[in-house]
Amino acid sequence: MGNALEMGHAYKLKTTLDMCAWHRSYREQLAAERAENLELRCRISDMQASAARGMEQLRLFRRGWDRSDLVMELRTEIVSLRQQARGWKRVALSELDSDDSEFSDDDDVIDPEEKKRLARVEEEKKVKDEMEARRVEESEGDEEGAAAALAKALEASHLAESAGGEITI
Repeated sequence: MGNALEMGHAYKLKTTLDMCAWHRSYREQLAAERAENLELRCRISDMQASAARGMEQLRLFRRGWDRSDLVMELRTEIVSLRQQARGWKRVALSELDSDDSEFSDDDDVIDPEEKKRLARVEEEKKVKDEMEARRVEESEGDEEGAAAALAKALEASHLAESAGGEITI
C-alpha cells in the first residue's frame, strides 16, 4: 500500500511538473506570437502612413500640374494640332465619310459598338412609336365603329318606335 501511495505521489508530481512546463512553454509561445503580431501591426501602420504621405504628395503634384499655365498651353496646342491634322485628312481624303473613324481622335471618338447600340436603340424607338401609332389608330377605329353601331341602334329604335314595334338590342 505504501508503494502504491508513493507511485501515486510520483505520478501527481510528474503530471504537475509536465503541466507547469507546458503552461510555461505555452506562455512563452504566446508572448512570442504577440510580439510578432505587434511588430507586424507596427510595420503595417508605418506602410499605411507612408502610403498616405505619398498619396498626399501625388495629389499636390497633380493639383499643381493641372493649374500650370505651361501644361494648359501644351494641352491646347496638342488638341489644336490634332484637329488641324484631322482637317487636312478630311481635305485629302474627301471620298471617305466625314464621320469615319479615320478622322477621329480621343476627344471625339465614338466606339463602333456604341454606334451599333445607338442604332439599335433608335430602331427600337421607331418600332415602339409605330406600335403606339397603330394602337391609337385601332382605338380610334374602335371608337368610330362603336359610334356607328350606336347610331345604327338609335336609328333602328326610332324606326321601330315609329312603326310601333318592340325594341331589342
